[in-house]
Amino acid sequence: STYYEFNKKLQNYEMEEEVDLLEQCFQSITKEQVRYYDICGSKVRMDSKLIKSNIAKCTRLQLVAGVAKKFMASLHSKTDIRLKKKYDLDLLETLMSQSTDNLTYNMSKEDQVSMFSSLGRLMKKLVNLYSAKDSSYHETLHRCYQDQYEDNGPENEGPESRADKDIKADSVQGFADPDAAYKKKGHGKTKKEVRGFHGNLSETCGGGLRAIVSYQLAKANVSECDFLDQAMKNCRCITMQPPLH
Repeated sequence: STYYEFNKKLQNYEMEEEVDLLEQCFQSITKEQVRYYDICGSKVRMDSKLIKSNIAKCTRLQLVAGVAKKFMASLHSKTDIRLKKKYDLDLLETLMSQSTDNLTYNMSKEDQVSMFSSLGRLMKKLVNLYSAKDSSYHETLHRCYQDQYEDNGPENEGPESRADKDIKADSVQGFADPDAAYKKKGHGKTKKEVRGFHGNLSETCGGGLRAIVSYQLAKANVSECDFLDQAMKNCRCITMQPPLH
């Protein structure tokens, strides 16, 4: 719990002050190491790896249900229920009284389609009735709603479900980790699917001691080549030498 509290404080500070304290600490220590050990930074190499998030693979219905549940649980005032219609309140009670797995376990295909549509109408109302002032999870609720539904009709009409092919790779992948994204890599037996992140490291390789002089973490759908420009800037900042490779 100590680690998670520390990590949470770092994230909150970065959001409030727009300062990454961990990055500053890394740069300060690494600069001193490069200077002390006279490490050459004229040549560097990059390597990256896809990192799976610790989230369960779920269906679109389970995802939408999970996001709606977590939003209601995250409200600053648990008794602040702004839904008025009985069928909305009944659906919310059903949703909150069981896990997402149990909710969908015995459902037929037709029932799942109907529930997905009903949850779309419910999410639309939650998005409009609440704001970020009521819960920090409102942004995730809104993102998930836009990911999964098309809403081009009047305010009193429910949204349409998006086709599977229209769901973007950077859409919400799990209600427990809204920052994770989707990436498919390789073909056939080497095919790999990851819901999570893409990590990148840059290391000096000019002979003698080597040092990791840059690290980056992005959503899984970010390409390896997109790391290059920032990695070059980071390496130049640390080693005070422009990398040749």
